[in-house]
Amino acid sequence: MVDREVEFAPVKDADGPTMTTYGYEAEPLPDTPAFARRMVLAEATNWLAGSEANGLRIAPETKGKIEVSFLLSYGGENLSWLKQLYKRKPISGPGGFLDHEG
Repeated sequence: MVDREVEFAPVKDADGPTMTTYGYEAEPLPDTPAFARRMVLAEATNWLAGSEANGLRIAPETKGKIEVSFLLSYGGENLSWLKQLYKRKPISGPGGFLDHEG
């Protein structure tokens, strides 16, 4: 048994219309690629928040839009080298994918 919010995101349905919660932000439907993508980005955001506490800088518009390669870190460990790579300027842009090359 695992926590579905962290470890389990089956993709068995196609992306479709999103559901809204009380007219606010639209959320992807469960078991769709968009829902799984959101879970992966949320996990990477939590990992990078730990690195931010240790000096990594991420531009506000980029937070929540960065995916961390599982080849780089499996559970958020060993991300401290990023603060040396982004010492002079924060990670910025529309988001993207962090791998061993930064």
